[in-house]
Amino acid sequence: MNRIRFSLDVNTSTFVDFQKIRIQETQAELPRGSIPRTVDVIVRGEMVETVQPGDKCDIVGTLIVIPDIAQLSTPGLRAETSNQNRDDEYDNDAQMNEAIRKNRIRDPNKQRESRRKIRSFQKLHSGVESSKK
Repeated sequence: MNRIRFSLDVNTSTFVDFQKIRIQETQAELPRGSIPRTVDVIVRGEMVETVQPGDKCDIVGTLIVIPDIAQLSTPGLRAETSNQNRDDEYDNDAQMNEAIRKNRIRDPNKQRESRRKIRSFQKLHSGVESSKK
């Protein structure tokens, strides 16, 4: 990152109001004993300061993943992902599916572990249907 030679040109810059709001599931939508999930939404321009706490609203927009920098800087375990291309392992989807099927037959413990992971992921994302499509 270039932090030394950065200068803001105020004359050619455009400044826009923005606000970060947190939306939450209502108690009526939840099963008994469940904790409501929240999503942060960033609104810009004329939408700033139009909603008040407790208002019910419909949000239309684009889902964008933004990393939480504060959470990344805390000590402890971190989840890591890789964007390496692994196309060289399998020539097509059929070979990959066959390898998965063979692996499942050999080790039933892996199958149970996979089911457990899938169930936990589904619970986290069950309210966000549009991101699955």
